[in-house]
Amino acid sequence: MMIEEMLTDVLKNVKPSQAEIRNAYRLYEKISSIIKESLKIREEFKVELEGSLAKGTALKDNLELDIFVLIRREDLSREWLEENFISPLRKALKDGFDVSLRFASHPYLRVRKRSIEADIVPAYWARSVKEIKTPVDRTPFHTRYVINKLSEKQKDEVKLLKRFLKGLGVYGAEIRVEGFSGYLSEVLIIKYGDFLKTLRSMLEWSYGTVILVEKVNIYLKAFKTLFRGSPLIVPDPVDPRRNVAASVSKKSLTTAITGAVAFTECPSRNFFFPKKMIMSLEELKNLLEKTDRVALVITYGLNNSTPPDILWGELKKLSKKVKNLLSTKGFTVIDTSLWSDETSIAALYVEFLLHEGMIPKYEVRKGPTIPVSDHIRRFILKYVKEIKEDVLGPWVTDEGIAEVLVRRSYADPVSYLNSLPNQEIESKDLKLIKIGLLNEVLELLEKKKTLEPEVLQWLTDAVVKRPSWVGTCGSR
Repeated sequence: MMIEEMLTDVLKNVKPSQAEIRNAYRLYEKISSIIKESLKIREEFKVELEGSLAKGTALKDNLELDIFVLIRREDLSREWLEENFISPLRKALKDGFDVSLRFASHPYLRVRKRSIEADIVPAYWARSVKEIKTPVDRTPFHTRYVINKLSEKQKDEVKLLKRFLKGLGVYGAEIRVEGFSGYLSEVLIIKYGDFLKTLRSMLEWSYGTVILVEKVNIYLKAFKTLFRGSPLIVPDPVDPRRNVAASVSKKSLTTAITGAVAFTECPSRNFFFPKKMIMSLEELKNLLEKTDRVALVITYGLNNSTPPDILWGELKKLSKKVKNLLSTKGFTVIDTSLWSDETSIAALYVEFLLHEGMIPKYEVRKGPTIPVSDHIRRFILKYVKEIKEDVLGPWVTDEGIAEVLVRRSYADPVSYLNSLPNQEIESKDLKLIKIGLLNEVLELLEKKKTLEPEVLQWLTDAVVKRPSWVGTCGSR
């Protein structure tokens, strides 16, 4: 199949039907009417549909509504919003909708009707970019910019790019993913013209690449300084003070570039619709043993009122902390992975090569070199006072360095982590349940009836370590 034919076929499977779009717009009109009837505020306001549906770039089965209530009030404090916006709308929407409170830069509501979700977001009604006060205030400007810039054909190219990034696992600006937002996908198509040209351009990207979508009277070097540390820099064509790619992590950027390389070499539908494989607990254990790896899992109980972005932020911080703690004791972590159902449980997967999962009982510690004799004296006195079974030496090496062999307190990572106070490896919203080897924790989850297919899917991805699209060329 020629690549154009394949992309046409993919597009048929990612474009929402006219019936889907009509249903979504009907729901928008209904919610919009409720908002207008329920908000009793003195300030001027208007209701607008933003996001991918308004821009014509939404994916099939993913028609989420971004309903913005633009209020001409300077001070949209949390207290004012909760009293004048959140409270009346919750009451008005509770009949007929599932309603939940969410938080970003300020509170907003998420409502659900059957398969469609809608976010109802209050924002300052800025008449120009210069009046923007918070990140959400920019959204209406983004919507108008994209509508004015994208042709109907290019809207389909955006859908292909979004689905491609989704297949790679790097679509979404939320902290859980740290990937490419919908707006960034649209901006890239505006810049490069179509899906294939965007992928070919990705092959030239590196860390710190600056992509200018519109001409600005600012040197590239200034953007590198302004957005220092960002793996990818795409100044917002609506407001160049903002980096549209701020959410993209090094991992997501590298994954996107790797995917682009693989696709240009061997185009396949598998990039858009990857084949998922789920292994049993026994198969996962056997694969780890076969490849000389050891894996442990740390499980946490959640505070179910914690917003997802805060939860994933805490999980990622804990992952880094655990990795650093293990490193200080001589354990080399080769990979980590995170999972959560975002309501009751979360888990951290930590993997080692076999010899780094059970390190030697003794470690060599080097003393100072001459002529700092006082340091040598303190080194020798420190260790000769230790119990003889715990310390061998000191001796002097051929290089003239005093060394001792010292027994480690812990030779395996599970024992070490279990020896730490809970507060060392938990957070405000993540309370430690258990630390153990992979099979021990999974058996515990299985007994509690919480070992869902989604968990095995996550662990299969973590253990196998090879996305199905990577093997596309080899299978041809």
